Amino acid sequence: LVEGAGTELVNGIYCRVDEDVGISEEEFLFVKEADDGFSDVGLYLWGTKWHIAMCTDYSNCFYSCDDPPLRSCTELVPATGWGVQYNGKGPAPYCTYLPIT
Repeated sequence: LVEGAGTELVNGIYCRVDEDVGISEEEFLFVKEADDGFSDVGLYLWGTKWHIAMCTDYSNCFYSCDDPPLRSCTELVPATGWGVQYNGKGPAPYCTYLPIT
């Protein structure tokens, strides 16, 4: 769940994508699907950084955050520490990881 971002498009519920071409076991991808099918937003871990960007252009981020080195399984996505990037607007978001149980 992404909340409080100045870029309204990124706020909302994201679902984890378990299998996608090019995603390794150490990488994670969550997607917030849009009604139009073209404005999907991705929340993903690449290397040691989390990013929020349009799924059509992952290189053009709205927000990013360092991946905590000792991440717990109950907080997969960092809640705080997000910074505004190229196309983002302040304030940066707050994220809540809500695993399906």
